[in-house]
Amino acid sequence: MFNKAVDKFDPILEQDKVYIFCKGTVKVANQKFTSIKNDYCLTFSPFSEINPTKDDSHISKTAFNFSTLKEVEFIGEGKSLDLMGIVVSISEATSFSLKNGGAKDKRDYVLVDNSVDEGIKV
Repeated sequence: MFNKAVDKFDPILEQDKVYIFCKGTVKVANQKFTSIKNDYCLTFSPFSEINPTKDDSHISKTAFNFSTLKEVEFIGEGKSLDLMGIVVSISEATSFSLKNGGAKDKRDYVLVDNSVDEGIKV
């Protein structure tokens, strides 16, 4: 979901609840921007429908495949991954110019986990 769909559905969706999603679209997944292990993804617009339903104990929970910070250097460029760490420092925001003439703010974060001696800047 993006933009207006998020505005519409965010207030009604709750963690660990079960919903029926209708009127979504199946699209080819852009592997550059997703961590899902599938060639396709579902997208939902403000015209989609999401309705709560009775819990079903046969539905599995979301599964993550966490990598350590030490493993990051061995994962190919442009790949998505699941990470868990502790943010130990955050830099002040700095602005930089975009090719189209606009500007964007950037901030560096330093993450640590038990696989590295020093943090990794992201």
